[in-house]
Amino acid sequence: MLSSFQSHIIMKHHTRTITVTRILFGCLLAASLATSCRKEKMPAPSGLDEDYFVVQDDPNDPVQHARYEFYKSTGIASFYNDTIKKKQVGEVDGKPRYTYYTLSMVYGLYGGAYTGYKLVSDKTQIPAFLDLLKTDFLPRLPDAIHFPSILMLDSIYNSGFPALNVQIADGWTSMQGFNTTGFCVKNVTAMSNDEKRVYIASLLAGIAEKRLNDLNAERLQDEFFSISRAVSNSIIPAWDIYFGIAFIFLYPAGNQPAAHTLGILKYPRVKLGEAPPMNDLVSMPRAPDDLRAYLTAALCYTEEEFTSLYTGNELILKKFSVIRNMVREAGFKLPG
Repeated sequence: MLSSFQSHIIMKHHTRTITVTRILFGCLLAASLATSCRKEKMPAPSGLDEDYFVVQDDPNDPVQHARYEFYKSTGIASFYNDTIKKKQVGEVDGKPRYTYYTLSMVYGLYGGAYTGYKLVSDKTQIPAFLDLLKTDFLPRLPDAIHFPSILMLDSIYNSGFPALNVQIADGWTSMQGFNTTGFCVKNVTAMSNDEKRVYIASLLAGIAEKRLNDLNAERLQDEFFSISRAVSNSIIPAWDIYFGIAFIFLYPAGNQPAAHTLGILKYPRVKLGEAPPMNDLVSMPRAPDDLRAYLTAALCYTEEEFTSLYTGNELILKKFSVIRNMVREAGFKLPG
């Protein structure tokens, strides 16, 4: 049991501890209030943001001037190189360090992107190409579609599907990427009016493919792809017609079902080796191959024109009608 003297000492120590704690707390609070009340500098722009989708004029350079005129009239920056800015950000051991601002056609969080492209090689074709985009391509897009920039290319390809002899009518002349849209530049000045018509439709098809998949992916499966699948399942029951495998692994060379009997406009050809027959094989299409071909047709031909080309082929005419309706509903302007 504590004596009265011991109790007094303990109480006094406790009181002193509380007092010191309160003093420390008061000091910290006062310091905090003083800091918060101190006048701070007003925030100001850092100047780090910069719009790289701008095209400057050079009247002495026909290609640069055409890019500028296109940018001035449409607001779209066009590029023929995927690196659009090089900027020094510091030095290491006396050597400058740079950051590069690039356009990307693909983006995959975990990698595995197989889309490739080749940059445009003949820049003299750019002015006529941009004129065609402005007059014949852009007016047929839905109002909801905008391009902050375009990247001009020679070709677009898939490294996992080595297609051969890809034609404009196949629809692989444009593709919407991560921060740009790629367009394959062709020799417009050498084209006839009919060839320009197919070319414009092919460019539109690449944009329409993404638009329709964004809006109606399930409907595409139910109403479009199901038509060819239903027929092919009775002929090739173990395989999806859109598997993208060369027919030589299923049939003797040349014995595969005719494309039109399955409602396919055209089979792709692929190269799987250097020596015959592996260097040129007929392949099942992938779903995008079939869709882009029909989109090109729907954006090129009137219903009457297409019907005259495929009179009596109910599968093809049915798929054309389905795609034509979807394209119209998505806001694209159809011919005729």
